[in-house]
Amino acid sequence: MRIVEIFQSIDGEVNGFFQAGLTIFVRTAGCNLSCDYCDTQYAQNESNGNNWTIKQILDRVCELQIPKVTITGGEPLLQSDIYILINRLLELKYKISVETNGTIQIPKYWLEEKNISWILDYKLQYQEKMNEENYRYLLPKDWIKFVLHFPSQINEVLDIKNKMVDMSCKANFAISPVFNNNLKGKEIQQYIDGLIKLKMFDFVINLQLHKFINVK
Repeated sequence: MRIVEIFQSIDGEVNGFFQAGLTIFVRTAGCNLSCDYCDTQYAQNESNGNNWTIKQILDRVCELQIPKVTITGGEPLLQSDIYILINRLLELKYKISVETNGTIQIPKYWLEEKNISWILDYKLQYQEKMNEENYRYLLPKDWIKFVLHFPSQINEVLDIKNKMVDMSCKANFAISPVFNNNLKGKEIQQYIDGLIKLKMFDFVINLQLHKFINVK
């Protein structure tokens, strides 16, 4: 597998095992999108990673001694051995969250695994690339993050969310404002006001805690 880095930190993003919990990040290399706001652009190109065997990854994870693993990227589902790694981690009794950009179909079997929390982005600028079949099988342990540049985009999010619910999606929903120098209290309040106005009471605002405490 192409791996950029493996390190300890906190889950800065929403997930089924609590935001801000301690975790081991396994960051893969390579992505099929090129978001200009990506906070890990160094992981978009697979040439920035190194080849690791499954055993090497597991040995490093075990050394770090935290019972939770976050698999992220880049786009981790591009890795041909990703489900082998996930299965081995499950055998070792790890709790797992997987952060994916929503473009690649996830086998239904893996969506049903109770010890995996799937966190799927929904990027409005890449709507044509979002794999809608994934949303049909998401469960209450899973999350959909709508990545937004502006509070005014919340209106569009509501329509998409309602469509997902009609497809039997049972995931949790989050608004994830793009982190930049303008994301201060006033703009965050605009996101809050937008959710209240539209009575979107089943949403949370995902503020990427790792950005505020200056860790990876």
